[in-house]
Amino acid sequence: MRQSGPGDVLIVATGGSQHAVAGELFAGEAARRGMAGIIIDGFCRDTATLKRMTLPVYARGATPRAASAMVVPEVNVPVLLGTVTVNPGDILLGDDDGIIVATEAELAAAIDKAEAIQATEDALLSSMAEGASLFDTLNFDEHVKNLHAGKASSLSFNA
Repeated sequence: MRQSGPGDVLIVATGGSQHAVAGELFAGEAARRGMAGIIIDGFCRDTATLKRMTLPVYARGATPRAASAMVVPEVNVPVLLGTVTVNPGDILLGDDDGIIVATEAELAAAIDKAEAIQATEDALLSSMAEGASLFDTLNFDEHVKNLHAGKASSLSFNA
């Protein structure tokens, strides 16, 4: 964090540690620096305070057990978050459902598809608000029939 500045995201790979590697002091310093967020592949603490902060902090969970700072930090190196490699310069987007990691080119390529999905979902929600059933818009019955028959299948919207 000492080398981080405005807009940076700090990613902490804990190597599976069951101890918290960040809390309100760590997040407070990140906020003071104008950082965009902290992502921890491990645990944090002081969650009540972290929730009230404007700085987003993502972690696998929380524990009151603090870790000792016994490892020399590595900076600007690829980091493995679960099964995803995050490289310096990657873009990370997060919300309450989780985090995605992508390059700028990957995000640009996904925008049109994401906007189309959002438009479809908005139309479906409007239809449902007017009384239409979600199941009338899906191939649900066909999908279940295929699954019972042992055939490969996936849910899709009716054309």
